[in-house]
Amino acid sequence: TCELCAAECRTCVNASTVCTSCGDTGILHAHSCVDTCPAGTYVSAGGTCEACHASCGDSCAGDGATDCTSCSSDAPYLLLGSCLAACPEGMFDDEAQSCQTCSHSCGSCRGSATTCTSCPTSVNPYLSGSTCVAACPRGTYLNGETCAACGGACAACSGPGASQCTECYPTGAAPHLVVGECVCTQGYAVANGTCVAVDECASPETNLCAFPDTCINTAAGFDCACPPGYVGDGLTCIDFDECAAGVDACDPLASCTNTGGGYNCTCSEAGYTGDGFLCSDINECFVGTHDCHLQATCANTAGSYSCACNAGFEGNGRSSCLNIDECARGTDNCHPDRAECIDTYGSFTCTCLNGFGGDGISCAAPPPSPPPSAPPGSPPPPQTPPPPPSAPSPPPPPPPLPPPPCPPPIPPHLPPDDPSPPPPPLAPPA
Repeated sequence: TCELCAAECRTCVNASTVCTSCGDTGILHAHSCVDTCPAGTYVSAGGTCEACHASCGDSCAGDGATDCTSCSSDAPYLLLGSCLAACPEGMFDDEAQSCQTCSHSCGSCRGSATTCTSCPTSVNPYLSGSTCVAACPRGTYLNGETCAACGGACAACSGPGASQCTECYPTGAAPHLVVGECVCTQGYAVANGTCVAVDECASPETNLCAFPDTCINTAAGFDCACPPGYVGDGLTCIDFDECAAGVDACDPLASCTNTGGGYNCTCSEAGYTGDGFLCSDINECFVGTHDCHLQATCANTAGSYSCACNAGFEGNGRSSCLNIDECARGTDNCHPDRAECIDTYGSFTCTCLNGFGGDGISCAAPPPSPPPSAPPGSPPPPQTPPPPPSAPSPPPPPPPLPPPPCPPPIPPHLPPDDPSPPPPPLAPPA
């Protein structure tokens, strides 16, 4: 006997609770209809709970290895739907254990995009703390690819020893460098533990900065800095080519031109305009800079436009759009043999021939006139015996329409003072 399936089942087999499909809101899982799929499964297009890929954690969007939305402890880091044991070079794992891209200034990073653990080989190749720099800052020296702290009173050094100083701190009792050590030399005086120096920035002879305006006087000498758009130690500043480094903000449809300390962007693709940072398509049809024919339609395209002759015309859409004679070509839709086709500029008209009526596209002949009635009191016409049966003949063509009756003559115009009435109208001809 047939038994009803359980309420949550749309169809079932063997028992009322062994579902094979579910209602509109249920999801089929292990022959049961559930509201949500359990961990490690996902809702398939067929409305069933299917197992996630083995590399995924508790959730996924499909059965592929790139459909994961969470990961297991064996491969805990999520990158574009895939679970990895470690994030690739140039990426770091965030708090949600998803792999994120490091800043372009880092070769590799940890914890955040700007906390560098290694540096790229171009532009800023040295690691100082967690920042990549073009040259090690004051108080450090280059140890491999890492900036390490100098020892002693050195502000800059070639190694960790006190006699390996290459620069001294500008304030304090030992601002001068002598044979690798920082001291306060003759000509300077120590006051309250400070060796006082002259202002080198004030004199063109002693201001050795590449950009003199960036010179900063110090107790032991002076400091220089490179302005924005340049890299170096201040004594030597080299223009940073943003275009070659690919760090410019120019639109993809613009060309980048390096300048001293910056760069310029210029929209270079034909059919586009803008400031170079944003290049937009020029709608030549809207602004009226196209060269389409007067009988053509302009259609804007990306970076250009096209011209097409209007209906009833033919040509290249620009230098020529010539009228098409549909009547001569036989491409009109006038009623054959019953209408006349008349070409017009850009189109044509259809007019029914004499004896036919209609809109020119469909022309019909009028029905035949009924026979005249017999006068009262006339004897009925003699009956003729029916002819012997024969093959049916085609119906005769309809008779031509009778000519319209002549209009009555127009009475002559009488002067206002003529009292005589107009003559009676003439009777129409029989």
